[in-house]
Amino acid sequence: MTDFTRYSLSFAVVAFAWVVAGCASTYSPTACNALEDPEEYTETYDPFESVNRAIFDWNMRSDKAIFEPMAREYKRIMPDPVETGISNFYRNLKEPRNMISSALSGELDITAESGVRFTVNTTVGLLGFIDIADSAGIAYRNYDFGHMLGHWGVGDGPYIVYPFAGSSNLRDSFGSVAHQRTTYVEKRIKKPEHQLFVQAGSFVNTRVGLLPFTDILADQPDPYLFARESYRQNRLNTICNP
Repeated sequence: MTDFTRYSLSFAVVAFAWVVAGCASTYSPTACNALEDPEEYTETYDPFESVNRAIFDWNMRSDKAIFEPMAREYKRIMPDPVETGISNFYRNLKEPRNMISSALSGELDITAESGVRFTVNTTVGLLGFIDIADSAGIAYRNYDFGHMLGHWGVGDGPYIVYPFAGSSNLRDSFGSVAHQRTTYVEKRIKKPEHQLFVQAGSFVNTRVGLLPFTDILADQPDPYLFARESYRQNRLNTICNP
């Protein structure tokens, strides 16, 4: 499939969502009720717990040996304005995904905000290194394909822990495949070495952002359960309150 065909298909899907959004009613997942009534909260569905725990432990050991020290050293030597600019750049790369996912959910205010943010920050903000839109009062709204599926009532499915990537679930796994194949701007980079450089930078930037969570996780009696329930609670909050 050519890039032109991909972009045409994406445009057609988004246009269709805009047309039907006015008459489509939002189907709120039953799990959202747990945010208002804790008695309705049920423990995360985890049929693969033994395998998940093994992968989680491996991730923790690998992170402690390699990725956490790398992230802390990066944060130590990188000037704060440069670190912020790099973080802004990678966040800006996600705006096309945010636009498509929010449009498919009928959340057209988020679609419009993401479109303005991407246009302004990519041009005036020098490829997103400077978050001009945020300074103008247009805040970043993370809205991935997992959010879109959850918006229409698709349940979490079983909890899954992936090597390196960590916590997910079946619904969000499908969402990740979708936006990795269709909307990430770095996929348009032609040279493999340049693409690898951008993706490696994205990984480091994400790991630096998780440093506060690392310290909290280390103090838990059962880090696995804490990570699992924190992941689900965070996804519920973002899906039910976009």
